[in-house]
Amino acid sequence: MKKLSLLFCAAVVAMSACKEVGPNIILTAPPVAADKIDTTYVLAAGSIPSADPHNILVEEFTGASCSNCPDAHEILHKLDSTYPGRLNIIALHDSLSTLTVPPSGALYDFRVPLAWQIAVQVFNSSHTLPCGGVDRLPIGDASVFGSDYLTARNIWNSTIPGLLSVNDSLNIRLTSNYNATTRKDSVTMTVTYLHPVSVPQNFTIALIEDSIIDIQEFPGYNDPAYHFDAVFRTTASKTTTGDPLLPTMATKEAGRVYQVSYKIPVDAAWKPEHCRLVAFVHGGSASNGVRVYQSAQTKVIP
Repeated sequence: MKKLSLLFCAAVVAMSACKEVGPNIILTAPPVAADKIDTTYVLAAGSIPSADPHNILVEEFTGASCSNCPDAHEILHKLDSTYPGRLNIIALHDSLSTLTVPPSGALYDFRVPLAWQIAVQVFNSSHTLPCGGVDRLPIGDASVFGSDYLTARNIWNSTIPGLLSVNDSLNIRLTSNYNATTRKDSVTMTVTYLHPVSVPQNFTIALIEDSIIDIQEFPGYNDPAYHFDAVFRTTASKTTTGDPLLPTMATKEAGRVYQVSYKIPVDAAWKPEHCRLVAFVHGGSASNGVRVYQSAQTKVIP
């Protein structure tokens, strides 16, 4: 088993040598069938790509028993249609409000403990619904939501378009390879630094599910055939603040590439053909900020 691991690492280094400057550094030496492996290298001079357009991460806190939440969904849906491919939306059903309790007769309960932990530990809020974080920027109203990082739906149309022109310091690429036999998805995220970055950063890879039909409350009535999209299911690292990104490097120089691969189990209750992956690089603490630097998404089954 140990020999197989060593041979695998040697093969990865050999295949990458012709594309890199300096050695390909394996940051994790995994056993066979490990759930995570990562590596880093530096691009050759003159091969640093240009910046991709900035994609905006919206973490929407919502609930099936929240009659105003469909209006928030519709605002985000229209923005997503207006700026196709530029919004990465994650719908979080936490347990901080009774409005996230499934209506009577519902088939599903979308609440997961990690969503609650994200609300408390990342956004530091016991909020009202609906609301959302936009690139985890402090542009919200703490007097309403308990946090400057949470915004009301009525400002999304005025704030989100203006953030599309942000000049990013890194690009993200995301690929997926789903194994129907094991029900595991092999996801690979590649981060390429375009400019030097000297602040600590983390990254998160979330799995979400679309096209789930169930009961949603509206003002005065319930819709029994509502389509729930972007429902947060899990993250690769299972932590609220994600994984550290090259924590031993004080500065990530221009051309620095970081690549990480995970194998994420897809629960039997989830439909992989309706699932997507959303990856984003962000700050990891209050002292360094929690802002999102860039985000990307791909289907579990492209």
